[in-house]
Amino acid sequence: MATSRNKIITIAVLILVLVINGIGAILKILKFPAVVDDFSKLGVGQYTQILGIVELILLSLFLYRKTMRIGFMLLCGYFGGAMATHLSHNQMFLQPAVPLLLICLSVFLRDRTIFYPTANHTA
Repeated sequence: MATSRNKIITIAVLILVLVINGIGAILKILKFPAVVDDFSKLGVGQYTQILGIVELILLSLFLYRKTMRIGFMLLCGYFGGAMATHLSHNQMFLQPAVPLLLICLSVFLRDRTIFYPTANHTA
């Protein structure tokens, strides 16, 4: 019973990651005015579409089981850079930190060996 509950929680968090990051990437690619305005305040408004495409590619790598580890590492770098950019412009870093936290939670639920190399896969 606990195993099926864990799978449901894992899938729910993964769907949440997909929805939040997927919508964010699509809004960047489509140059949604509010997103472009926010990015312009950070000095990267001209790169909005490129950042959206990169985010979508990294999200795809993350969702595919065989490339999850590299996708996770690249997403950590992507959102870490986003947090640094926010902080360097005296803005709250929570906007990129929340998706990163959900990504880390999703990875922890899917494959704990990324955080604990000796952990058992069946835990």
